[in-house]
Amino acid sequence: MGKTVSFKIYAFIASVLLVLTAGMMNVPTAHADEEKTVDIDNITIDQTTPLKQWDSFGVQWDWSAKNGVTAGQKFTIQFPKEIAVKGTFGIKLVDGAVEGGDCVVDGGNNQVVCTFNDKFEGKDNVHGMVKVQAQAIKTTENSNEPTLPFQVNGKVVNVTLPGPHGGIGPADVKVPEATNKDGWFTSKDGSKIEWRIVMLGKDLANISGDVVINDSISLKNGAVGHKFITDGLLAVEYTSDPAQLAEPSSKGEKLQVTQDIAADGLTQKLTLKKPAGGWQADRFYNVYYQSQSVDGKESAVDTTVGNNAKIEGLPAQNLVRNVTRKQTGSGTITGVNRGTFEVKKVHDPATQPAELQNGTKFTVNVDIQSPQASFNKNYDIQVPLNGDIVKGDVSLPKDTKVTLTEKLPTNDAKFTYGDPKFAATTATDGNVEIKDNGKTAVITISDQRNVGVTLTNKVTAKPQVGTVKLAKKLVWKDSGNAFTEANATAQNFKVNYVCTKDGQNVKSGEVTLKGDGTEAAIADVPLGAACSFTEVNPAALPGFNWEGNLFQTASGEVSKDKPLVVAVTNPLVTLTNKYATAVGTFKVVKKLNVSGIASPDTKKFSFNYTCTKDGAALVEHTNKKLEVTGAGEVVSPNIPVGASCTVTEDRESAKIDGATLTVAESGPVTITAGTVPSVTITNAYVKDEGDFTITKKLVDPDKVAAGKTFDFAYVCTAAGKPEIKGELKGVPADGSRTSEKIPAGYSCKITETGASVANADLKTTGLNDVTIVKNRTQTVEVTNAYSQWKGVVKLSKSLTGTGKELAKNKEFQVGYKCVKADKVSKEGKLTVKAGTPVEVKDVPVGSVCTFTEDKAQATVEGASFNELDSTTVATATVADKDATVAANLVNSYHELGAVAVTKAVQGTAAGSSDSKKEYTIIAEWQNNGKPETKEFKVKAGETYTGLPKLPVGTQITLKEKLPEGNVFSTWQTPGYTSDTKDAVKDNGDGTAIVTVQAGTGAKATLVKVTNTTNIPWYWLLVPLIPLAGAAIPGAPAPQGGKPQGNAPQTPGAQAQGQAPSGAQKPGANPAQNVQSQQPNGQKQQVQGQKAQNKGLANTGASVLWAIAGALVLAVVGAVLVLRSRRRNND
Repeated sequence: MGKTVSFKIYAFIASVLLVLTAGMMNVPTAHADEEKTVDIDNITIDQTTPLKQWDSFGVQWDWSAKNGVTAGQKFTIQFPKEIAVKGTFGIKLVDGAVEGGDCVVDGGNNQVVCTFNDKFEGKDNVHGMVKVQAQAIKTTENSNEPTLPFQVNGKVVNVTLPGPHGGIGPADVKVPEATNKDGWFTSKDGSKIEWRIVMLGKDLANISGDVVINDSISLKNGAVGHKFITDGLLAVEYTSDPAQLAEPSSKGEKLQVTQDIAADGLTQKLTLKKPAGGWQADRFYNVYYQSQSVDGKESAVDTTVGNNAKIEGLPAQNLVRNVTRKQTGSGTITGVNRGTFEVKKVHDPATQPAELQNGTKFTVNVDIQSPQASFNKNYDIQVPLNGDIVKGDVSLPKDTKVTLTEKLPTNDAKFTYGDPKFAATTATDGNVEIKDNGKTAVITISDQRNVGVTLTNKVTAKPQVGTVKLAKKLVWKDSGNAFTEANATAQNFKVNYVCTKDGQNVKSGEVTLKGDGTEAAIADVPLGAACSFTEVNPAALPGFNWEGNLFQTASGEVSKDKPLVVAVTNPLVTLTNKYATAVGTFKVVKKLNVSGIASPDTKKFSFNYTCTKDGAALVEHTNKKLEVTGAGEVVSPNIPVGASCTVTEDRESAKIDGATLTVAESGPVTITAGTVPSVTITNAYVKDEGDFTITKKLVDPDKVAAGKTFDFAYVCTAAGKPEIKGELKGVPADGSRTSEKIPAGYSCKITETGASVANADLKTTGLNDVTIVKNRTQTVEVTNAYSQWKGVVKLSKSLTGTGKELAKNKEFQVGYKCVKADKVSKEGKLTVKAGTPVEVKDVPVGSVCTFTEDKAQATVEGASFNELDSTTVATATVADKDATVAANLVNSYHELGAVAVTKAVQGTAAGSSDSKKEYTIIAEWQNNGKPETKEFKVKAGETYTGLPKLPVGTQITLKEKLPEGNVFSTWQTPGYTSDTKDAVKDNGDGTAIVTVQAGTGAKATLVKVTNTTNIPWYWLLVPLIPLAGAAIPGAPAPQGGKPQGNAPQTPGAQAQGQAPSGAQKPGANPAQNVQSQQPNGQKQQVQGQKAQNKGLANTGASVLWAIAGALVLAVVGAVLVLRSRRRNND
């Protein structure tokens, strides 16, 4: 009763609490109508070309939470199966130094999950962007698939793929060009690196067996290193088929590879099993394996792990690779406080001038008029073009008016600005009023939320131009005629100009200049234009010649090859004209005659000339220089008419190395008006030349270069002359070759090619430069000294098995033979002990050494040599210079034990002649994998010790041949026993398994074989024979003594069933026996007949039964004899 009342009270209290809780849960919260959701917009892939499998690229998206965020709120981007995020790592959502949340890039689940903290709670329009690196890992089913489905918070968003048709196509694959290795952090687990070794079949073709790769790993940068693991082990063989090249790991043929990692995990041995078809030159072989950070955690950013692999048998390799884990993502977050304004400045990208950079800041005036006068304020803010939103610096009371106007730049030399246009960020926002055709925005603050506007105005670039000024300057020589100079100064001089920019003609025309230096301007020339000028030939002046013009600026000469580039400052170009008295010229004609050399058509020849007039030297024309190139002509400068000029050649400069020069010159000439006299100078050249001989010498004690010939190349040079190249091929040892003829004076640099010999060092001397001497043969003796690479093979002996301690001090005899290129490079014999390696030194690199143990000398007292578990032949390959490689021979020894057999006989045969006979036993066992059998004989009470000693643990099967039984005895199944525990297992079928025990080398394990004999079972029937006769009497008389049936009633006849007197066994009482079998009613009748039955013999019944018993015994005996014989035969 009490318990029931208490239960009801508790139930009532619980109900009340439940109602109260439900009421509390229904209390409305602030902003309950504002669902704080995160919207994902503008998911883009930053690659412009169509995607292909294995391309890496950035994926970026904008996110926004207009109603703000709460701590712990998440949003998830699930990538499609065709695109995988790269790695597993974290990204911070940052606003400057403030962290507003974390994004986890989860390579295992192929998604990005972002979680906000409390830093941006209470802010509106929280937004930002996230960017991660991704990789195309699968092709799309349709090559023209325009989009792929991303999942944003569980909802599908189709993202446009780059390219005109979208889709992810197959990877660009190419055939590997060299054996190499690479590696990368796995996308699903930032703690693991996938390593790959790519081997060309042609590099492996000379390897006759398995490919062995020795590999090591080390930490290059960071705190936690890597170690090798067994995950990801794979080896494949593939061809140049594009499908296999694209995905060799899945499309190639799998090969068998084993991995042996050292205890510290920093080194390993990879063994790539030789394929059935061998290493094929047109195939490629890849091995993949992995390493993992020692602590099993993701590796930190900038962790660098180095991997160095070396393939045995390949001398030239570059299988070193460093892999660095990079941060491949970024994120931002920003938001504005409630109750203020925000402004964003934008410009249409299609019309934005290239010179106007994003981020350029524009000035916006802010005028705040608030019901609370303390908030009134007028100030300017700087809003970046196409950049971040700029918001008010304080929260404002409700009904505050914020007036925004833009302050455009004035007197801007680069840009023209259109009228500003304000617009509400949210078109339906009733808190924004636009005035003055968009030039002014008035924002009313309400409900403590942010109100945003967007400011747009068109900006155009101004054309940038400059002005070019020209002025004329006149220079007179030998003048003094004031009238003529004044006349020339008053003339007009015309100049044509052309200005170009970016390959286009932007301005051209003609300018007229006065000779007095008055400047003329060319206006509106675009900045950066290149202007060239050409003067129209001026009018002739009597008695004077116009010598030409020169355009100059402050920075130098202006010509067509060096035009004036118009800059911001306005340049001045001065045009200078020169006038001189009447003059004439002469010319020098150069002629060339050459023999054996190329004509010096490009050579410059120098001449000195001196002119005199009226017996006086003309200073301006004394020892002056003229030049002509090759067989050509050169005209002198203007010289006063009437002057006489003599020309001589500079013979030093005319010389050509390797040739003899002879010069022939004509006489002086006189300058005349209207004609050009000539001076002819002829140069004759005869070539000088010589050669050189190369003699080859060898120092080659190991004969590694025997039969080799040698090739040489030479390059001969002389200053200012063309190179001469040649080759001398096939020079034998102690032989020589002579070069072609080479001009004297050339210096020849000689190089030898192809002299190297595999697996040998080469030192070459005598390759000295040689200078060619005219009509001589120079001698060059080049000596090649070869030193064959050699290494060391370390042979060790290991012992295993239960008997290894018996062989620890034994010396083993081993023969070895090292073969290189089918020739024996080293051979001999060694003696080695377990634990003490011996070395074979000076083994030529490339040799394969085979060690063969003399098995006949491997026997050890007290133990058997187990050949099946032993390694008596081992090989080692010396692959590198000064390398030490190992070979190991393993001998397995089993400790020997002994078994002895003793015989015991029990039963009816004990003490009889059967106990003295020899019993045959068969013993069977396996020795070194081969079956062995021994049959032996032993007498009862004796012990057989003739079985051989066998390895401990050997199981011997014993089986006895049962002796032949007889009518009087039967042999039972033998039993097997031993005093040694667990030594004998009796199978119960006449056989036993005996296990050879340890420590029985001196005292054998004794096995006892016991035989037991019994009398045959049928002898048990003998005592029953008389009983059988008595058990079958004549028919008893009927009750009352009246005979029944047809039995004759002869007077005095004996009653049937009674034995005749004297026929009973001594001590027997047939009357009692009969009486005991009669019913009570018949007892008296029988007794009454005793006297009557005496003296009457029953002569038929007992004899017949005796005969029948004898026959039965004979038959049974015969059957037993036959069975015994069959058993013995079996």
